[in-house]
Amino acid sequence: MTQIIDYNQTLVTLKTNISIIDYVKNINKLIFNIDISFIDEFIELVSKDDCCIHHNMLQKYEVLTLKGTTNDVKRLFEQYEFEQYFDFELRKVAQLRPQGGKSNKTEYFLHPRAFKICLMRSLKTKKICKILFIIRRMY
Repeated sequence: MTQIIDYNQTLVTLKTNISIIDYVKNINKLIFNIDISFIDEFIELVSKDDCCIHHNMLQKYEVLTLKGTTNDVKRLFEQYEFEQYFDFELRKVAQLRPQGGKSNKTEYFLHPRAFKICLMRSLKTKKICKILFIIRRMY
């Protein structure tokens, strides 16, 4: 904790203007040394107040397996008691079939709040939970 205080004091003394993302990165280098190579993308994902995070990001961040289907997403949302229009939106997307014609594919878009809940409750995303914890501790 002393290192954070010293770092903060240096920033104040030098009147350094620093973004919160750079601040988190610098504190991580000083103290925690956790791999946060994904942090820029993560901050971009969770910085909006809209259902804008495609459900395939749950696969990318290992909440669901790579073979996860929209049924798996639906079960996850039911398990966490997410509410449509508040925690996620459902969108039908038309797709062309190889044999001709069209079919509708269901896609889910999560609100950043719901996305963070999925990450924190997943057993496979301890690294992300640590980073969320670190960010929270600094405030």
